Amino acid sequence: MKHPLKPRLDDKRLKRSKKFWLHRLTAPFRALPEFLIIGEMKSGTSSLFYYLQRHPMIASPLRKEIHFFNIGHRKGLGWYRAHFPLRKNLTEHQITGEGCPEYLFAPGAAERIQRTIPNARLIVLLRDPVQRAISHYHHEIKMGREYLPLFDALTAEEERINDSDMASPEGLETYLHASYKLRGRYADHLSRLFTIFDRKQVLILGNNELLRDPEAVTNKVYEFLGLERMTGDIDFPKKNVGNREPVPSEVISYLEEYFEPHNQTLFTLLGKKIDW
Repeated sequence: MKHPLKPRLDDKRLKRSKKFWLHRLTAPFRALPEFLIIGEMKSGTSSLFYYLQRHPMIASPLRKEIHFFNIGHRKGLGWYRAHFPLRKNLTEHQITGEGCPEYLFAPGAAERIQRTIPNARLIVLLRDPVQRAISHYHHEIKMGREYLPLFDALTAEEERINDSDMASPEGLETYLHASYKLRGRYADHLSRLFTIFDRKQVLILGNNELLRDPEAVTNKVYEFLGLERMTGDIDFPKKNVGNREPVPSEVISYLEEYFEPHNQTLFTLLGKKIDW
């Protein structure tokens, strides 16, 4: 494989504490999630998940990103259940959920969700794919996996992806994390999702919408989940905000030209433009 990504410097996605294994013993008595924030990466999913957890009728899992349906599914359903509250501890109508921005894009993730939680409600956050791709690149630099300059990484993407053997850990990691442009082809991913789940089970939101009025968007999600709106003075801090250096104009132009037809396909699919 040419230009594969480096392994993570410290991959903790599937590592769990000793306390977790006590939960594992009671896995059969634990709830499954009723909702999942499934994507997209670098689009505000951490902030939205934090806001949702403020509702008294949403019980928190052990962690936001469990990574079961993308890379942890071989650990078994009991391992997955162990992340959630005991059913007996949930009050009437109380629900739980998780958020992993890999699930919209990762091969086979949507199918695994459907087999495990067929009635799940799925929440998708979409960001301007130009800005998302740039933010994604800087995230991979921070994680120690990316080593090519920005424009080189963008133009090498197709070759990297095509050469990836997803049956190998290195190939899957390259496919999932060198996919700066491919992840932003939202119409492709949503079209596939809509063949697996009823559209009524999917709520699609724009990143700018969340940034501009987080309270209104959070209440929209509560309504989608069948919960009452939150009242009172609640703060809405931004979570997992990335930092990056200025981007050359030619990179912006390259990405805008690349994504223009894909964005138009998305708007046609949804029957509306997305506020990103």
